[in-house]
Amino acid sequence: MGDKNPKEYSLAKRMLQGLTSKEPEESPAEPASEDSEPALEGDHLGKILGALKSAAVKISAVEPHDYGHLLRVRTGEPLSLRDRGDKVHALEVALRAAGVADVPSIGRFDTGLEEAVKRFQGQHGLKPSGVFCSETFEALHVALGLAEEADDSAAPAAPRSQAEAQILPPTGNAFLDGLVPGAVRGMHEFGLPASVLLAMAILESQWGERLLARDHHNVFALTGEGSAGSVVMCAAPSGHLEPSGTGTSYRAYSDPADSVADFAEVFAKAADYKGIMTHRGQPDSFARALTGAYSANPQYGSLVLRLMGQFDLYRFDRIAPPSQGW
Repeated sequence: MGDKNPKEYSLAKRMLQGLTSKEPEESPAEPASEDSEPALEGDHLGKILGALKSAAVKISAVEPHDYGHLLRVRTGEPLSLRDRGDKVHALEVALRAAGVADVPSIGRFDTGLEEAVKRFQGQHGLKPSGVFCSETFEALHVALGLAEEADDSAAPAAPRSQAEAQILPPTGNAFLDGLVPGAVRGMHEFGLPASVLLAMAILESQWGERLLARDHHNVFALTGEGSAGSVVMCAAPSGHLEPSGTGTSYRAYSDPADSVADFAEVFAKAADYKGIMTHRGQPDSFARALTGAYSANPQYGSLVLRLMGQFDLYRFDRIAPPSQGW
């Protein structure tokens, strides 16, 4: 792709503009200053849920508080005696929501929580081991009414190669499936966790509904020349970006995966983000480091983490590159 100067590109620092009523769908190429970036309003979660629904993602029930922390269990990280922290607290809350009695609330996996897990396992036909494993998680997921029915009308996007078909699990959401190859490629070539890239792409493009993402596959509003050339746009009186004969050249891509991989390269080479890149290989720490350094919005990192947990985007961090290359 050749040498790039990260300063030439707009890295979409005004995050989540489509998720607040005060912000435009797309932003001008260069903001006056980061100080002008508004904080998310109090109903930001409701707006995110609205965006998810518009993307045909089914939400069958309300998740207990911090439930996303438990999704790591689904992919092979069980909880047992002496564990502690957010995941254990999330388990306590979820078990109570599922109707299990006498669940402690201390944020530590002690013998009391072990007994509570055993009771739940026994009530749902599982071996009462007391270990909160992936099988127990699935039973809890069903008990909470969070299991989704299959939707045959929403077929996943076709993979971009036979190699990708073998290694990239479909999400059931066409927008995400289109991003995954680029996120995995960006992770292996430039070090950004795929889970973080995917969550950022969701937020910045508002599930692909922003004009640049929808019509030109430019998920991150990068300026310059993309794999499919460029498109000239300028800010309309409303603040939205619109096609124009004069203005800023934004990258156009042949597919959104190219946009994600391109963004990963630009980000990794940007001097301003060297501190964030020290967290490569640590998705949660990487996401938290985005706040302040990448976005002035104090809630940005938390929203990235929420999406990473809610849709189990961590599973893509464990995907190896295809043996025959991209």
